[in-house]
Amino acid sequence: RFLPPNQARYLLHLESHDKVIPEALEAFGALFKLTKTEMSVLKILLADQNPQEIADTLRISLSTVRTHLENLKSKTC
Repeated sequence: RFLPPNQARYLLHLESHDKVIPEALEAFGALFKLTKTEMSVLKILLADQNPQEIADTLRISLSTVRTHLENLKSKTC
């Protein structure tokens, strides 16, 4: 299972008029020590993309995306 975009947004408290605030997202990444790839996955997830679309965008396997999503969940929940 992956972190749904609405849950990710809720956890981040980053939205302003339906846009993620870049500075807040970067601060969130630093706070939870997210890797560059985890940050990339999170940014794409927040754009309402599903795991397969994230994999296609980043040119990584779906399995790798799921691993990053699990890492994001474990680091932030």
